[in-house]
Amino acid sequence: MEFSEILEKYRDRAFSKRDLGTRFEELMARFLVTEPSYSTLFKWVIPWGKFHARGEFGKGDVGIDLVGKTKNNEYYAVQCKLYAENHRVTKPDMDTFL
Repeated sequence: MEFSEILEKYRDRAFSKRDLGTRFEELMARFLVTEPSYSTLFKWVIPWGKFHARGEFGKGDVGIDLVGKTKNNEYYAVQCKLYAENHRVTKPDMDTFL
């Protein structure tokens, strides 16, 4: 199945925007630990809400959706955005994360 077909199914089956975002984040977490380019890097990738040290970063929205722990015991912050198919990512799109 093509990635675009997976996204189309997610969009069709989601109950809300929030549900769609959650489904997309879960898909990306699985992708990062199974895609050969990344699976050699990550031990695990989990949602930000399940990250044991999230409290050390404040209580507000810090723009992190996923956290990955590498095989070198480093942590990566990941932001996931499921934009419309024809959307071009711009600098303002990235500013809140950076």
